[in-house]
Formats: sequence, structure tokens, C-alpha cells
Amino acid sequence: MILLSSAKIRKRFTESKVAFMLLAALVTAGCQASPTPDEAQWISAEQATLEYKDEARKLALAPGWEWPQGRQYESHASDGNEINYGVNTGRVDAAWYWHCTWARNYFSATSTAERGAAFQQVLRLKESAFYHYGLVSEDKGPRDRVLALAESGETEQLRDTIEANCPRKDMNLSREG
Repeated sequence: MILLSSAKIRKRFTESKVAFMLLAALVTAGCQASPTPDEAQWISAEQATLEYKDEARKLALAPGWEWPQGRQYESHASDGNEINYGVNTGRVDAAWYWHCTWARNYFSATSTAERGAAFQQVLRLKESAFYHYGLVSEDKGPRDRVLALAESGETEQLRDTIEANCPRKDMNLSREG
């Protein structure tokens, strides 16, 4: 059996205490430096707007359409609390607006060539940020079926989707500010 003097016990206790405190500080700093899974999923209105603009630069709207101007996302609720948005909200919204412009042009086209060109863009929905980030797996199947029906000439469900969920060209989507 090894007997330690009280001075040696205090020294080892102090060394252990310092090591524990150092380890706790490192763990805490590491936790604070990396976002929690919850924090990583949320962005500010400014970040969502930057996503929107970035995605919009990649997409050509249908002829006669323009991107909405002004503020896209509110930063604060009426109670003053900050509003956060899901990561990719801006990309998803821009891609959906793009899709809407082409679908509206498809249904309003007066020539076969114009209608065909618009329809090719409508089918590109599956390549878009809306499809990749905005739809969960369960929602992709029904969306795919609507597009497949439209490809076969049955456009009623596509028309219903567009009428219910897309702005018209004459709508003012811009916000003041």
C-alpha cells in the first residue's frame, strides 16, 4: 500500500482539477464554435435574400417577366422578434418563381413554338433548387406525376397547381424597404 503525504494529495488534486477545468473549457469552446444542428438550419432574412439573388442570377425568366424588386424577406415579426428562415429558402423561392414564369407562359403561349419552348423549361423543375431542397421525398412523387401527365398531354393538374400557387404577371410582389 502506498501512502501519500497530504502535500502530495493536494498537489495531485490540484493537478487533476486544473486538467479537468482545461478539458471542460476546451469542450465548451468547441461546442460554442460549431453550430448546433438546430442553428445550422436557420438563416437571417438578409442571408435568405442573398440566396434568392444568387439563384436568380442562374435562372432566365420567361419572356416578359422580371424578378420581384425590393425586400424579399421580412427580418422582424410585428412583435419585434427576429424572423429566421430555413437554409435554402431563398434558392427554393427563386426556383419556384422561375418555374411559375415558364408555366404561366406555357399556358398563355399563342404559338406552338413558344408553347414548346416554355414547356421544356417547365420540365426542368426537377433540376431546380425547388425540387432538390424544397421538396421532401414524399412530395417528389406527386410532383413527378403531374409533370409526367403534362408530358403526355394531360395538363389539367399542372394548370391547377400553377393557378393555385403561382403569381400572375400583373401581381406586385415587391415589398417596400
